[in-house]
Amino acid sequence: MAAKLKAQVTSAFKMHGLTLRSEANKYLVEVLLPVNEVEREDWLDRIIDIIQKQPLSSSLIQREVCEAAVQECNQEHEDSENILSVIDTFSTPRFTYVQERKKFIPNSSLGLPAPALHGPAMDKASLFSDRFTVIQQRTLRHDLFTPPVLGETLAEGTKKFQLKPLEYLKGSTSRLKDIIVLGMLTQLKEGKWYLEDPTGAVQLDLSSHNFHTGLFTENSFVLAEGWYEDNIFHVEAFGFPPAEPAATTRAYFGNLNFFGGESSTSSKLSDKLRQVEHDNADAMIVFIADIWLDNAKVMEKLRELFSGYSEFPPTAFVLCGHFLTCPAGEGHIKALKEGFRVLGELLADFPLLTSTSKLIFVPGPEDAGHSTILPRPAIPNSITEDFRRKVPNAIFTSNPCRIQYCTQEIVVMREDIVTKMCRNCVRFPTDGDIPTHFAKTLVSQAHLCPLPLHVCPVYWAYDCGLRLYPLPDLVVCADKFDPFTRKSADCNVVNPVSHSFFFWRRGFVTACEKKGHFGERENLCACRVSCGHLVLYTCYCFSKLAHDGISSDIKQKQFMTSPTDQERAVHLSKAVEIEAANRHCQTAAAFSHASSPLNAVNSSVRVSCLCKRKPEPDGLDIDPVKCKIARSSFVPARDFVVQPSAI
Repeated sequence: MAAKLKAQVTSAFKMHGLTLRSEANKYLVEVLLPVNEVEREDWLDRIIDIIQKQPLSSSLIQREVCEAAVQECNQEHEDSENILSVIDTFSTPRFTYVQERKKFIPNSSLGLPAPALHGPAMDKASLFSDRFTVIQQRTLRHDLFTPPVLGETLAEGTKKFQLKPLEYLKGSTSRLKDIIVLGMLTQLKEGKWYLEDPTGAVQLDLSSHNFHTGLFTENSFVLAEGWYEDNIFHVEAFGFPPAEPAATTRAYFGNLNFFGGESSTSSKLSDKLRQVEHDNADAMIVFIADIWLDNAKVMEKLRELFSGYSEFPPTAFVLCGHFLTCPAGEGHIKALKEGFRVLGELLADFPLLTSTSKLIFVPGPEDAGHSTILPRPAIPNSITEDFRRKVPNAIFTSNPCRIQYCTQEIVVMREDIVTKMCRNCVRFPTDGDIPTHFAKTLVSQAHLCPLPLHVCPVYWAYDCGLRLYPLPDLVVCADKFDPFTRKSADCNVVNPVSHSFFFWRRGFVTACEKKGHFGERENLCACRVSCGHLVLYTCYCFSKLAHDGISSDIKQKQFMTSPTDQERAVHLSKAVEIEAANRHCQTAAAFSHASSPLNAVNSSVRVSCLCKRKPEPDGLDIDPVKCKIARSSFVPARDFVVQPSAI
């Protein structure tokens, strides 16, 4: 048995170009012999992976190197696994893609210096080259660009493409047709567009081009198809590099923790966290944008919100700035301190909420603190120390920040990024579906801010904190743009809009109809605040308890429901009518369910509402809006949300 294992270990190391000394081989056999045969291969691969990350001076592996690798492997296995972690952008892991090894290696293993807030000019060059490298290696692995295997016969209608570096074009004197290149869109001369990669730059002719989905801004990376002649690349089609789902990325790079946190391995691989997530299917995270602490009406509605959640505390509240109505200036810090004092007094009335839920504060561009360069540090401790003393569960973090709940990865950014990208795009989309173009851009660029540095400044050395690679499960862009939810490459991109909130849960599908547009959105239920009014209906059919969360007169109404689709929809219809009477609305509700008893549990149930409210006291009038919240026909639902909302 030991001889067979020794041969297996030796063969595994030789496959990676490494040779074991006899004492090192003997040590590994002693370590792996007690391990179950099913798990032995995984442990051996993990040990080899750790050894490869070390700065080796020779391919001959000593026993001391193996002992260090085994110790690190055991430490990874025993790492504590937090259910909820908030990761500051400045502490995200730093990796560099090494072309020769086709792997991401930690910067510390490569001997690279620690980042500096105001680093040297080389950091600026590395910012763009690292972005390009990440996108290039991802694109080259795509089915369209992988060369066919020798002897392989391509299916009818399929075609393979080959990416060409720009130096290939520069070195040619003849006309080149049907060329596809990957590069960064830039203006080296005013009014003239160029495509640039590490090998050079060529001028573009955009007179006869066809843009695909996305917001094409300066400094974004694009795939350009066309022909090259007389030092000019004539573009026929413009598109973004194909996105890559996170599951595909991890299949190539294993258990590396790109996201951040205490664990050295990805939380996606944790069976413990996956089980906790499964056992707490009702857990939710509430996101709220633009919390104006100096506005009495906002504070009043916050009290209503906290009152509605006081009996069913969510896992966390994510509160995004700006936290004051006035921009930073004289008296701003004093006003912000006073605002947090008032918020602390408000939260003192909900002890169960503050002891159970985390409160995560993400600063806005106009909040007190450092400049508006991204990533933006947390609000200074000198402003928040009194509030943190009253509310121990409060967490003040950077903008953007990362949140890991069990195996789910969430990125939150408070920045008016949609407007900036629309203003700086080469060609504004003609179809007007900005949310779809925006989501496609973020996912394809694998970056939160694919804009020129003069439009949206970034600390050069900390640009890696803005990357979206591998893609997270949810990206929250707290922007002043209209609310939207889009999904691309298994990544949800959401905007909760100013003065509103939404809550995020797993296993739900939200479908919204607005101005004739209808589409399904996964893993999200949304609710809006319009002109300071909030309507939230939640029906827990499995626990047989429905909670009319918040009404206009702040009354708590509870009623029992039946787990059947028919009775659940009837009770939900009654809830809409109750709130309609309070808000002087004319409301119509309807539902549909599967006729087959076999599909009754998983059938689609839809509740529709049409609301026309009387004019508000301040003269605001709400137009009719249709909203449909649909349950997926594949996922058993536990609640529904109905909202009369405003455009």
